[in-house]
Amino acid sequence: MPTDNTRPTPEADGLRRENSALRSERDEYRKALYAVLWQGVTPPTAEELAAAEPLDPWFNELVARLEAADGD
Repeated sequence: MPTDNTRPTPEADGLRRENSALRSERDEYRKALYAVLWQGVTPPTAEELAAAEPLDPWFNELVARLEAADGD
């Protein structure tokens, strides 16, 4: 016979809180990992950007964003 799962139980609330805490911890690790990975990324040189061929209309916007972020 099916049970009524619409009522919150203390066990379900505890699991939701634990899930939320684990997701937050995972997100912090993910941010730290990306920060470390980005340290090894070399931005394209001006020559590489000049030689690049646009593939789609978004390419010029990407180049503009990269150039604007150069000072960060």
